[in-house]
Amino acid sequence: MARIECSRKAVLILFFLCFVAFACRFGRNTAYAAERIRSIPAKNAASHIGQMARVRGRVFDVYRSRNAIFINFGKDWRHDFTAVIFKENFKDFDSAGVNVIDYKGRTLVVSGVILKYKGRAEIILTRPSQIQAD
Repeated sequence: MARIECSRKAVLILFFLCFVAFACRFGRNTAYAAERIRSIPAKNAASHIGQMARVRGRVFDVYRSRNAIFINFGKDWRHDFTAVIFKENFKDFDSAGVNVIDYKGRTLVVSGVILKYKGRAEIILTRPSQIQAD
């Protein structure tokens, strides 16, 4: 049996396309369908791997590297829930006036598919609309 390798981004795109197709098939627009997505606390995100969810929590730290921005929802970034923005999406957040660094200490709700990466739960953010600040 051959093993198929996929990047996290490819999995996210595939899931999003399936979500849109499902929403369209049943006569609902994606905005309505998004309202029906379950909301969970960041500390419980690891229990929902593979699910579309809205994850709510206080941002402990934000780190920007050359290739990604990491929004950490706990002290230990190796184990706690993280939202990730990759370099190819920086311009979308910048042009929308979203300064992710300012989210440190604030409560956020991030939406997307919860993935498991190196033992921790994360959501990959590709659009500014995936973040809501309280």
